[in-house]
Amino acid sequence: ERERGREEERERGREEEREGGGGGGGETKNKAEIAPVNEEKEGDPGTYNRIITAIKDRNIDFRHLVHDPTPTSKDSLETRIKLGWTDCTLASGAKAMLIVNSKDAEAPYKLAVMAANKKLNWKLFKKFWKKGKGARMATQEEVLKVTGCVSGGVPPFGSFFPVKGVETIVDPSLEAQGERINFNCGLRTRSVSIMYKDYVSVENPNVKTFVVADS
Repeated sequence: ERERGREEERERGREEEREGGGGGGGETKNKAEIAPVNEEKEGDPGTYNRIITAIKDRNIDFRHLVHDPTPTSKDSLETRIKLGWTDCTLASGAKAMLIVNSKDAEAPYKLAVMAANKKLNWKLFKKFWKKGKGARMATQEEVLKVTGCVSGGVPPFGSFFPVKGVETIVDPSLEAQGERINFNCGLRTRSVSIMYKDYVSVENPNVKTFVVADS
C-alpha cells in the first residue's frame, strides 16, 4: 500500500514537470527536450523561447531547470541549489534591471546587468545618457511592456525583448565572480546556466562599471 502511494506521488511529480508549472525541477542539458511552457501557470514564453532558440542554434552548452516561481535573486539561488545546482552562488546570478530615461526619446531604455550580490550605483549609471539625471527603475508595467516578462523573470538579454533598441550594459562584476552565470530566462519558473563567454557571444553587451564599489 505504501509503495503504491509512493508511486502515485512520483507520477504526480512527473506530471507537474511535464506541465512546466513547478513541482520542481527537471534539469535538462543542451539539446535534450525541454518541458513545454504552461502559459496559464508560467506566463508569456515569447522572450524565453527566443533566448532558448538562440542558445540552441549556436550549439552552446547550457543547463536548464523548471521550478516554482522565484521572484528574487535569493529565492532563485535557494531553489537552484535545492534542485541540484550546488555550484551556484548569489554572485553567479545575473541580475538584470530595466532602467528608464524619459528624456531620451530615441533610447529611453537600458538594461543593467550585474552580479546579483552587487548594487547599482545610480550616479555612475545615469552618466550613460547625455541627459540621464532623471533615469529611474522601470515600473512593473513598463517592465512587462518592454521585456515581455514580469519582474523577477527578466533575463540579461536586452536584444531579445519585444521592444527593440534596449542597450544591454553589463558590469565587470559578473565576469569577475566566475566562468558560469545563472539567470531566470524570461520566466520566474525557468532557470538557465551558461558560461559567461557564451552569454557575451550571444548578447554582445557593452561592458561598463556601474556597481557600488563595496557592495
